[in-house]
Amino acid sequence: MRFAKFLAALLVGVAMLAAMNTGQAYNADDEIVTVVKGDEKTEAALKAEKETEYSKPAASPASPSDSSRADEWFERPEAEKAPKTEEKGKPVVERYLKIIKDESGFTYYLDTRTARWRYLPYSANEKIIDVWVKLVQDDAGESASAEDYSYPQTYFLEHYYIRPDRQQIQFLCELEVTGRPQNAIKERDYSPANWEGLVPGSVEDEIYRATVEYLKKSKKFGMTRHGKNLTARDALEEFLRISL
Repeated sequence: MRFAKFLAALLVGVAMLAAMNTGQAYNADDEIVTVVKGDEKTEAALKAEKETEYSKPAASPASPSDSSRADEWFERPEAEKAPKTEEKGKPVVERYLKIIKDESGFTYYLDTRTARWRYLPYSANEKIIDVWVKLVQDDAGESASAEDYSYPQTYFLEHYYIRPDRQQIQFLCELEVTGRPQNAIKERDYSPANWEGLVPGSVEDEIYRATVEYLKKSKKFGMTRHGKNLTARDALEEFLRISL
């Protein structure tokens, strides 16, 4: 009885399927589309919709907010890449330190590169300062017009010994220089009789005080008996007799 009912229901279903006028067709890409038989307008609409869907460009895998190409960073010039952090340079120390300007129109400059401590000649204990001073005339080269030939500026170099323990100064030589100075110079020999006391307000007094003050601020070490720069270890060995 149950089998008869099942068979009847199956037959009814087959009859309903047979009554439907449907068909299947294949497009050029072997894609299966459903077409209503006898309805040309519907068939054309479905076909146009399918073609429009295939003609759409493929979606980019990149995020919507990122419009740049993946390889665009490698093609950017160096200037457009992330800027590098610039290292802070060390402050530039001026070589010539202005000392004084005298009444004759010359300005005296301390050559900080040459200012150094050294031992007093014929002495193993007392230290003096060896220094060069540059003299520049203020109006040098100003009288020449722009149409004239320009010549190297002429200036003077003076060499001094300074004796801080007794507040004395000794003049060694003066050079007149045009352009680059020559290394062949003639200086008078050192003599204990050539030490001069300081006259307050004199040029020599200004040179003395500016040089001593500069060496105190710069904390330049003196020289050992062997002519080397004095280090902290050398100072311990030389003055405190402590050997490391």
